Order: sequence, then C-alpha cells, then structure tokens
Amino acid sequence: MIISRLFRPSSDMDLLDLRERVYCPWEMHLSEDNIYRALDRLMSEKDDMEIDLFNALNPSTSIVHYDLTSTYFEGRENNDLVLFGYSRDRKRGKEQIVIGMVMADGIPIYHQVTSYV
Repeated sequence: MIISRLFRPSSDMDLLDLRERVYCPWEMHLSEDNIYRALDRLMSEKDDMEIDLFNALNPSTSIVHYDLTSTYFEGRENNDLVLFGYSRDRKRGKEQIVIGMVMADGIPIYHQVTSYV
C-alpha cells in the first residue's frame, strides 16, 4: 500500500493495479479481500501506531491545534459511518462524515473519522 501511494496516490482499491505498474520479483496475492483485511488490521492498530509515532517524534505540545471538517458523498453509501447531518458545504440532503485532526509542532498526532451521531 505504501509503495502504491508513493508511485501514484489514489484509492486503496487502485492498489489492485499495482501488478501492472511495478515490477516485483515475488508473487503478489492482491485481492479486494486482502486489501480490506489489511485496512482492518491497520484500523485495529491505529491508536497504538499514533502513540508510537508521537513518542518517536516527540513533538512539542506547548501549542496544540485541533481542526474539524466534514465532507459529503454524492449518491448513496450503505455504510454505518456515512450518515445525513449538518453540512459545512451547505449541501442539503447529502450523507456526511466528520474528520478531526490534532497537530503538535506541525505534526499530525491524532485523527478520527466519524459520523455525526
């Protein structure tokens, strides 16, 4: 996933095209299921990874910034995370998610993506 993002930042599913873009001397077993399993594993480790990165980078926390934004979806998503809610973009009738990020010393130290509930 990291190599794919370095070559051409795009969606996670674009990783399936990695076989055609990059030579690998080993066989890659890429499928949608494998990608989603990897993302699930990353999500289960998210908090620990953020703590480890924070400790390794040791940013100054004398000033900490928090930013909150939202985004909307066109069409309909069948997803518990995507719900109808207040739109900062003034897009009525669109499903929304909220993205929050905490930064210290110019380094993102925590993030969360959630619905409006």
